[in-house]
Amino acid sequence: MEDNIASRNSLVTLTDDYGNEHDFAIIDLFEVDETRYAIMLPIFESGEEGAEPEVDFEEDAYIFRVETDEQDGEELFFEVDDEKEWEKVALAWEDRLKTMDEEGSDDYL
Repeated sequence: MEDNIASRNSLVTLTDDYGNEHDFAIIDLFEVDETRYAIMLPIFESGEEGAEPEVDFEEDAYIFRVETDEQDGEELFFEVDDEKEWEKVALAWEDRLKTMDEEGSDDYL
């Protein structure tokens, strides 16, 4: 991604428990203990017709566990709400960011 413009192929729309849709940009995908996780940031439309959606870097990142539906192969995202799991994944992501920074890589999606 460049600046705060979100790539269309990294966008997902998720529906909450109340039926409200929320748009996110997947900024990283990785595994922790053989489980896939996605780090996502909320996005917003600039309001200009044809403009790319923008990532809201002022918001906190969300951690989602990624599971595959066995029937149709579709990826499903589940927000991590277990505090221990969240902390484990957050620490793994911080370590991943440090490693990429040390290597001079910005190997995000």
